[in-house]
Amino acid sequence: MERKIYLREKPVIILLVLIFFVGIVGHTISQLREIMLFLTPFTLVVTSLVVFISFFHRVNKSFYYWFFITFFLTFILEAIGVKTGLVFGDYTYGSVLGPKLFSVPVIIGINWALIILGATIISASLTKNKFLLPLIAGLLSVTFDFILEPVAIALDYWDWEGGIVPTQNYISWFVIGTLSAVLYNFLKVKISDDVPKYYFIMQFLFFVALYLIL
Repeated sequence: MERKIYLREKPVIILLVLIFFVGIVGHTISQLREIMLFLTPFTLVVTSLVVFISFFHRVNKSFYYWFFITFFLTFILEAIGVKTGLVFGDYTYGSVLGPKLFSVPVIIGINWALIILGATIISASLTKNKFLLPLIAGLLSVTFDFILEPVAIALDYWDWEGGIVPTQNYISWFVIGTLSAVLYNFLKVKISDDVPKYYFIMQFLFFVALYLIL
């Protein structure tokens, strides 16, 4: 059974590697960077769909409850954050990430839910301790955001007041990642697929590469 799952995952993982590799190359070449920025929201939609389609038939019902709660939680907190500055600090989104609802790009909630899912699956592979697992997921989530922030600012994904990312932002993402993993355990989510884990790793390495290049 594991062999069959691997064979289904492998083409998806290869496709994601190719997409992110092209993205790194495209952002490196100054003549192509504007095209890459234009394609950013479309790329996020495509990669999110690819990841979701790869595993949607290999999850239990609890996964869907978890995913929609996590999506709406992150999106609502983003909307409150942009409006008030109370959650993450004072920031505004640029136009790169596509259509917005309540001043927040719609795709951002979906991507964060998948990133937190990947962080939680990685955590579950490292420990079965119900107290440590959420903390590791929170740490992975905030580490991802720490690498993402300077790249996001450079590419005009969003902009912080004064150009400085507040500590409040990192604390908030640690708490969000941790609580989402607690909910994941509480709902007893089951997923027989590693693609979300690799999606997290590839997107993390993508931003590491851009951090070193830009």
